[in-house]
Amino acid sequence: MQARPEKARAYGLTALARSGSWDADLGHWLSLVRSPVRPLPLDGADDDPGTRSHGEAASLTTSLPVAETRALLQDLVAPRRLQGHEPLLAALVLACRQWTGEDRLLVDLEGHGRDDVVGGLDLSRTVGWFTTVYPVVLNCVKDREASARQLLDDVHDTLNAVPHCGIGY
Repeated sequence: MQARPEKARAYGLTALARSGSWDADLGHWLSLVRSPVRPLPLDGADDDPGTRSHGEAASLTTSLPVAETRALLQDLVAPRRLQGHEPLLAALVLACRQWTGEDRLLVDLEGHGRDDVVGGLDLSRTVGWFTTVYPVVLNCVKDREASARQLLDDVHDTLNAVPHCGIGY
């Protein structure tokens, strides 16, 4: 009897971790610790935490119009072989730099975990995600006049440098 796909994936990941084949990735993850990033400022950080309530929280929801969504996903992403979240992350790091003056931003990314790191495992009949969460430091180019294309290239390169889609973190 064959193991269910999710168990086979778990066994395969365990075997990979024990084999030492991902040991070389440790340098990547440690480099994030060795170059700390200043945290984002918090509103009311000097306030007594006991004075704030859940009722003071707010949410902001927005969406792009169809034409802008098409421009983002078809005109920008597709011809450059980017992933849809890369321009959004580039915009995030730029907005945070404008807000804080910092050129680096630490974010945790979440992946679906279905990347073929075990090799040859058919997950097509498995429902759900094998979620991965891993840190990424995004750098806003030092030259504040650099092009949006350069920033997008930097984000793309940073994400491509994440070993094994972050699953080894």
